[in-house]
Amino acid sequence: MRNILLCLFVLALFGCDKEPITQQPVEKPVEKPIDFGVPHNEIWYTTSDMQTITPFWGPSLEHAIVSNTYQGNKAIMQFAGDITTIGIELFAHKYNLTSMTLPSSVTSIGISAFENSNKLSRIDLPSSITEIGKAAFASCALTDIEVPKDVTILSYRVFAQNRYLQRVTLPKGLKKISESAFVACDALKTIEIPNSVEQIERCAFSDCRSLEKFSGAFATEDGRALIMGDKLVAFAPYGITSYEIPHNVKIVGDMAFGCCVELESITIPEGVTDIEQLAFMGCTKLESITIPSSVKTMGNDCCRTYGRNLVVYCKPTTPPTALLVSQDYWGAFAANEITIYVPMESVEAYKAAEHWSSFKDNIVGYDF
Repeated sequence: MRNILLCLFVLALFGCDKEPITQQPVEKPVEKPIDFGVPHNEIWYTTSDMQTITPFWGPSLEHAIVSNTYQGNKAIMQFAGDITTIGIELFAHKYNLTSMTLPSSVTSIGISAFENSNKLSRIDLPSSITEIGKAAFASCALTDIEVPKDVTILSYRVFAQNRYLQRVTLPKGLKKISESAFVACDALKTIEIPNSVEQIERCAFSDCRSLEKFSGAFATEDGRALIMGDKLVAFAPYGITSYEIPHNVKIVGDMAFGCCVELESITIPEGVTDIEQLAFMGCTKLESITIPSSVKTMGNDCCRTYGRNLVVYCKPTTPPTALLVSQDYWGAFAANEITIYVPMESVEAYKAAEHWSSFKDNIVGYDF
């Protein structure tokens, strides 16, 4: 409709009987590659104590180290050949490392390459990088990160537990945000999801307690949630104590509201059919949950709030199927005190149902 109105406006303004206006093709600006000027056989870095570092795991070295000395305000690690890969755990657990600048010859960063270097607050990544491995920067102290333009997958736990991370720029060609990619990034307030993203896995933004807003692809109008298709996959919890899940949601995703410790009230609309595992796990202030009659399946630990008490109003007349990770464990509910209200006519069915029977002493009939 917007395009139609725009066409009508143009026709009214210029008239359809006038000579067409020939426009010159607009050249797209060429994206300048990010290169920090580091020679291809060097890595520049700084440390908190002005002492040099040595690689944590020697087998990850591509070339022998020729020299490694502090020169002025930075240290220079020089190699016998050009560096193309920062190998597995190469700079992990370097507790005095504060910053690093990589040469543009680097194309990949290995698994856990910098993991637990807990003072690393800045990493300069050239645009030549196309791959960043699992947990590469987990448990660092990064405050600002621009993911290189050709990276298409954010790997498992890649930036997890960067508690000072405030700004993230994701590339326009990003396809996948993997499990726990930004879990427990306490200072992160906003993040824009590129339109190219096709997959966001569980816990990608869980326990980001300062997160106020999503924008871009899959973001709800209020910016509080990411909904992919009919599944709510992530929630921005900061500053609100109650939330009503949008009515177009049919699936509350795995860990979608996990660790939302300030959430006191949640409204799950009729139409939701599945509540996946850990959906409300760790919501310690959530004292009441109403399961709508449309719910068919509930994952393990889905309402394991660990709070002082938990009252569950479970409206389905047929007990929802328990979806398990293992063969025998469900444990959907956990708090100091638990009461599960079910329809009067369904009390015995719930008490006898597989896995629900574990809570038979907590099940009470209720006239909905």
